[in-house]
Amino acid sequence: FFSSTVLVFLCIQFGTEFISLVLCLATGMKTVPVFENPLFASSTPSNFWGGRWNTLVHGLLKRAVYKPMRLAGQHRFVAIATTFIVSGLVHEYVWSVMFYVHNHEKDEDGGCSSCFTYATGKVSLFFIWNGIVIVLEQIFGGSFIFQWLRVVLPSTMKTALVILTALPLAHLFTGDWTESNYFKHYAIGMPIIVKLS
Repeated sequence: FFSSTVLVFLCIQFGTEFISLVLCLATGMKTVPVFENPLFASSTPSNFWGGRWNTLVHGLLKRAVYKPMRLAGQHRFVAIATTFIVSGLVHEYVWSVMFYVHNHEKDEDGGCSSCFTYATGKVSLFFIWNGIVIVLEQIFGGSFIFQWLRVVLPSTMKTALVILTALPLAHLFTGDWTESNYFKHYAIGMPIIVKLS
């Protein structure tokens, strides 16, 4: 599943970098990086989700969900959990658009036996899991053992452990991309370098 995660990351990264390049060339303005090497430099789950993975969406969710809940007096754990639930719902919408079955793809009876249909709720479950991981990090991250590990482990080992917290349910996020042949369709638009014989 890690290889699927890397592929998803690279697809999104390429798309955001391409859009950034076009905007920069068209306007002369510098854009903010969307990813900060999340798969190879994260030190904690909070660092992964809060500072490295899709910082654009993180900022939006923080301003739209987390901060208003905290200002309304909600406990930070409730605000964290709600933010991840909202993220899951937003991703459910994105999945419904990505895997939408168009009329020209449907059979005469209105179905599509050759089309991929995703199971609603899987993506939300993935984000709920990661919300739980963040809350657990907030509760136990200050304990002696975690502070000690933070000091003695090399950064690559810490990043591997961070990725392992999401791995048990990573297939709920990346599985649909693989099963729907999304990467094969994406590859059609990518330049490929091949050796000529």
